[in-house]
Order: sequence, then structure tokens, then C-alpha cells
Amino acid sequence: MVDAIYLATPVVIGGKNINYALFKPLSFDKRYVITSKLNTTTHIPKLGFVVMTNTDIFWASRRKSKYNEKLQQASGYLDQNMQTIFFAEGEISPIPPRNLSLTNTDQKLIYANFSLSVAKEINKRIRIAITSYNTFNIRPEHTVINPETGAPVTTIYNSPLSITGGISLKL
Repeated sequence: MVDAIYLATPVVIGGKNINYALFKPLSFDKRYVITSKLNTTTHIPKLGFVVMTNTDIFWASRRKSKYNEKLQQASGYLDQNMQTIFFAEGEISPIPPRNLSLTNTDQKLIYANFSLSVAKEINKRIRIAITSYNTFNIRPEHTVINPETGAPVTTIYNSPLSITGGISLKL
């Protein structure tokens, strides 16, 4: 099992352009996530309303790699017929190494997501609900400078505000 990575600039091996490099897979990494959830449900019988709130707090998200080096050498490539070719043990790869520090997806800040749902019961058999996800449209950002290109790289947490509706029938 390998990761096939597209090369923006082809590398010439044996007189042929190579567009895909093969690397040890990052899929063997372990992911650690710490979150808290607080949910409330309030029923207002006189009005026939049910109000539900959901708060998710994202404390940490980390990926731990089984590889200790920051630069990972290619283990092979896909030739022009998309056949897998691996480099011999000790052979120096003409393919640029993959910088694993650029694929760091660790969460850099603590953030929360608040959602609200209001439902109206009609005749105990019909429920109409409206739900807003990320109700306050909080979308924290974290920007770092890519050390290789000098370009800013921004990570935006949370999805934008989303509003849905639905009707439930009890038969």
C-alpha cells in the first residue's frame, strides 16, 4: 500500500516523464480528537414547542505519524502505463522528497460550534422543525506561512451557517 502523489513538474526517469510519485502511506497515522458536547432539550407544552441546543467544543485534534523524519523519500513511481515501479533498496530517488511538515493538520486553536433547533408540534402527530447549524456563523481561522513558498496558508474551522427544515409525521 502506497500514496500516489501527482507531481506538478514531471521528473524524467529513463528518458520518460514521470507524473506520479509513490510514498509510504500516511493512512497509518493515528488521529487523536478531544471534544466536549453539551445538549439541552426544553419542551414548552402550552405552546407545543420543543427547543434543542447543541454545543460542540473542539479542544484538540492531532495526527501522530509513525514516521519520525520530516522529509520522506519516494519509494517508487507510476510509469506512463500506470504500472508501479519501486526503487531498489539504497537506490537514490530522482523524485523530490515529500515534506511531511506541510501536511500537518493539527488543530491550532480551541473553538466551538453552537446549533439550535426549534420544533412545533401540531395535534401530537405532526412536527415541523427548523434547525440552524453553526447558528452564530463562528468560523475561526488560523494562518501560517509556508516555509518553502512564503505564501500564507489559512485553515478555516467550522462550516458556514446552515439552515434546514423538516416535517415529521407519526402514524
